[in-house]
Amino acid sequence: AEVDRSTFAARAAMESGDLEIAEKQLAAARVVAESAGAIAASIDNDITGLEREIQERKQQQKRFDRFLHLSNSYWTNNDDAHHDSEAQQALELYGVLSDEKWTEKLGSSYLGEDQQASVRERAYEVLLQLADLPHWKRSDESINKSMHYLEVAADFHEPTRSYYRLRQECYAYLKQWDRKKEFEELYNNTPASTVFDHFLTGQRVSRSKNGNLRDAIKNYEQALDMEPDNFRALFFLAIRLGGAG
Repeated sequence: AEVDRSTFAARAAMESGDLEIAEKQLAAARVVAESAGAIAASIDNDITGLEREIQERKQQQKRFDRFLHLSNSYWTNNDDAHHDSEAQQALELYGVLSDEKWTEKLGSSYLGEDQQASVRERAYEVLLQLADLPHWKRSDESINKSMHYLEVAADFHEPTRSYYRLRQECYAYLKQWDRKKEFEELYNNTPASTVFDHFLTGQRVSRSKNGNLRDAIKNYEQALDMEPDNFRALFFLAIRLGGAG
């Protein structure tokens, strides 16, 4: 009975995410079982199975934390080469570019629903960031890569305004004018809903020859309304405010 109570408490702690408590409960269960003499094979298997699950949960949590850190690199510095490297590492952690069933595997993991949703949102955003190419980096090869990133993103996430903008730019480079017009209309008819939507609009407006600096500033401010400590939005807002003065 004492072993059952400890293993039940361990399971409850695991489900709530408190793996330290779960480990203590399992250690107590094993001590009680072994003190009673020869531990029954079924009890030993139960405890061993839970111990293995705890280790797997720890590994998944460690991978999740690493993913959050790497996927956030775009917003925490202005070094695009550094970001691209860390972005690729973040996507590799869940096989986003290499495993067609990565979302299924994510769904069957021990991560909570909020954590799984966070992985999907961050992975989508990272793919769009990788697809975002300044004019001086555009080539047939880089545009094809951008298109691939965007196609992967649309496979598991509802397209957002920035997605349509990036597709529009790819088709413009490829001189596929009908497709460009199609995605331009989608872009114009889709409201901004993410930090990256506002930020990308701010970037494009501020770099356009005919861009309205006030519109760029407004979009950076809207990005900051959603994420007040966003480094890049703060950085470029400061620059544009200096230019507007």
